[in-house]
Amino acid sequence: GKVVDDAQNSRWDIAFLAVDPQRETVLRFTQPYIQIQGTLLVKAESAWQSVEQMDKPGVTINVGKGAAYDLHLTRQLQHATLNRLDSSQAAIDAFLKGEGDMAAGIRQPLERAAREQAGYRVLPDNFGTINQAICVPRQHGSRYEEIAALLTQWQADGSIQRIIDRHLADA
Repeated sequence: GKVVDDAQNSRWDIAFLAVDPQRETVLRFTQPYIQIQGTLLVKAESAWQSVEQMDKPGVTINVGKGAAYDLHLTRQLQHATLNRLDSSQAAIDAFLKGEGDMAAGIRQPLERAAREQAGYRVLPDNFGTINQAICVPRQHGSRYEEIAALLTQWQADGSIQRIIDRHLADA
């Protein structure tokens, strides 16, 4: 959320963010360069087997305030409560310390947390697929055209895929 706020105050020129309709009033997004999966970290012994089970009264889901999955879940959930924390990592850390029933986030960081902390697992399905793109504040239209053209070139020559493959191998 702060990144979007800072765009309105000209505090940055280019960002790499999840595409979200709520953000498009302030930001202009390129075509996506990757799709990331939003899923849930739960306790290993919990009965949770699918993200479809999360939207129930009395369920508290930790999220990073303003993250793409916070925005997505805010629109989708009717019964569960979102516990908004300062960052995605803060949401995971709070869950690992016993706060909330689960933590929502991007699959790779959640899987890393489950590997590093005994007694946790990541659900196999996703509540959403999030398109990640490069963006600029709307007031910088000429910069947008240049970046979109570069991204198209990098996608065509395989540069983007090589970077993604290298970093996902480390996740």
